Amino acid sequence: TKNNVPYSTVAYLSTDRLRLKHEVVCEMKGTGKGCAFCSVSTSRKEFNTDDLKEVISNLLVNPEFRHILIGGGSGDPNIESKKIIDISEFIRAINPEIPIYLMSLPPFEKDVLGKYKRAGINEIAFNIEIWDRSIAKKIMPGKGQISLEIYLSVLKAATELWGTTGNVRTALIVGLNNSETLFEGIQILCENGIQPMLSVFRPMKNTKLESFVPPTNKVLLSIYEKAQNICGQYNLKLGPICDACKNNMLAI
Repeated sequence: TKNNVPYSTVAYLSTDRLRLKHEVVCEMKGTGKGCAFCSVSTSRKEFNTDDLKEVISNLLVNPEFRHILIGGGSGDPNIESKKIIDISEFIRAINPEIPIYLMSLPPFEKDVLGKYKRAGINEIAFNIEIWDRSIAKKIMPGKGQISLEIYLSVLKAATELWGTTGNVRTALIVGLNNSETLFEGIQILCENGIQPMLSVFRPMKNTKLESFVPPTNKVLLSIYEKAQNICGQYNLKLGPICDACKNNMLAI
């Protein structure tokens, strides 16, 4: 950018989508409350609104991607939603048609969802990740403080705006959830028209869980089949909708 910020600091291509980072660094990780399985660096790679808008303006001239994902690190809940809305509105001013997918923390106020919708966001994901919040608080000391009730309340409200066919979703981590609890969560999500996504735990180097053993392929297959069966009872499938974007989710 004009400020000598590499484009890769602000955005990167993954399969058929462009991922735009709305945060310089994860707020949770920056305050020492990051997730124990996350390998995202705590070092600040500075960029500002001008850099972000410059990257968006240049990459949307002749896009080589099908859609855009806004996400990457949890933001300060007091200002995160405003950033997201500003980014979405800027994208829409340049390209009114390209699909926008948001992955972020659930907003504190439900009326923010309407603002997201009006700003042009087509799909949303607020990732619960670990259903049992007592375990979540240990593994995710920051995000684990957000109750299951808050997640479900916001996700249910989101289905009133984006429908119950897969545009509202949440991810659960296979390997950090007890199987029984995992299926209970999938059942509740589907009953409310919320599409489940299954992310497989992968032990990352230099994380607190780097020596934690991930589930075997046999276990993954069994979980996948049972989860798809639950989803099918509600005319849903494991997400996301976009097949190309299932590259980091449990999919066959």
